[in-house]
Amino acid sequence: LPSRLTPSEIRVHAGHSFRDWMHEQGLSLDPMLQSILDTGLRSDYGAPSKDICAFAGIHYLTCRPYITSDVLTFSPPNGLSYFADRLIERTTNSDVRTNFMVRRIKDHRDHVEVLALDLKAKRTRRFIASQVVVASSKKSLKYLFPKDALLFRNNMYAAWITVTMEMKRFPEKDMLYWGNGIQEPSQVYVGVVWANHFQPDEVPVLTHYLTFAPGRLNHFYAYLARPYRLVDFCLEQLCRLIGRNVSSDLERVIIQKLGHAMPTPVPGSLFFEPNERRSSERVVYAGVDTGRLPLLAEAFDSGLEAARYIKEVS
Repeated sequence: LPSRLTPSEIRVHAGHSFRDWMHEQGLSLDPMLQSILDTGLRSDYGAPSKDICAFAGIHYLTCRPYITSDVLTFSPPNGLSYFADRLIERTTNSDVRTNFMVRRIKDHRDHVEVLALDLKAKRTRRFIASQVVVASSKKSLKYLFPKDALLFRNNMYAAWITVTMEMKRFPEKDMLYWGNGIQEPSQVYVGVVWANHFQPDEVPVLTHYLTFAPGRLNHFYAYLARPYRLVDFCLEQLCRLIGRNVSSDLERVIIQKLGHAMPTPVPGSLFFEPNERRSSERVVYAGVDTGRLPLLAEAFDSGLEAARYIKEVS
């Protein structure tokens, strides 16, 4: 990584599926092992081996040598906000404005006009900029900046549902890890996260993750239409994990449907540089859905590349 530096002889693996690649290598997995592998892939990529490209699958396994060597990992308790806070601290002249939703970007050749909804004041604000970096999910471009939407036509995104359970008691918390992957036959359930694991003296807050690969939206809406069955389904998985039905210990359940910010690396979606074909030199693109794997290192590198393009304009 970054994947933009990947040699051409390895890039060819981005054009076909990981499952096809495994078959080409003579790898015939036991159904249980295949299901376990796909559970892990869906956790990172939102789709199983038949849907993601071979390059993404190979990377997923080769960057995790947990069995053969010690791996140093860094997972801050406050999640990605840790990195956002560090970036803001080191950019002393930044003007960060939350609670704004960009609605339209207009290119005026010598400047860019950005129309944004101020969610607190409930009115539209107009900003003038010399350049703009679009780092949000590119599926919103058809509304924000339609002329460049086709640049990202090969991008695919999974749909997610989270079921968060606030508990009154949970004596089995010593059986939990921060992330608990559970192999489940329907290939919808991914696992349950101990969301407040950095507060070990508190009653656990448990978030279940369900993912629906691109093209499986019918399943997604079917689950949402039956919220009580959705809760029962997650309780069944929790019972499999700890050996007890904890429904009587539930304090509150929160169900959310989420459009995943990270793209699913389907065949044909990697190794393209949209900034080389953008319609305006003043509107630059960054993020992991610019032909990259959905990883933090890729996001940072895309930001550095966007800054380089901006410097060329200014």
